[in-house]
Amino acid sequence: MRPRYITGDDAASAADEAATDIVEEDKAAVRTLSSSLALLNGLIGLVGIIVVAIIAFRMGFMMADANPNAAFVDFINRISGPLVHPFQGIMRNRNLDSAGVFEPASAYAIGTYLVAMLVSMLLVWALMPRRFSRQSVTIHHRGRIAHQH
Repeated sequence: MRPRYITGDDAASAADEAATDIVEEDKAAVRTLSSSLALLNGLIGLVGIIVVAIIAFRMGFMMADANPNAAFVDFINRISGPLVHPFQGIMRNRNLDSAGVFEPASAYAIGTYLVAMLVSMLLVWALMPRRFSRQSVTIHHRGRIAHQH
């Protein structure tokens, strides 16, 4: 049996295959990171919307002069209280013609939490890796250059 000698073409082909494997591994890592950050972004959005909805219910109940002893109204007031507390005292509450009360602290809280949610989501989005383009990708591997198309 004759020994097989590796030609320059064979070596280049092996280097191209190795480079292709590296590119595929990198693409898989980018997809995993992207999906994890997308999940985080979704969770930030979901929590933000829930917080804003709870405060909006509080604000609506106060403006409609809802019975604070009703179970659901009491529940909303208890869980929204700590969320609105940092904004209390900025402006005083205003009585409405309908016997309800406009609480500016709730409006400030809604605005602040919406901005915080959007900024957080934009920061996570900025961390997301960009997709590989369909153009040529040049890879340097062990002193060789391979082009992935």
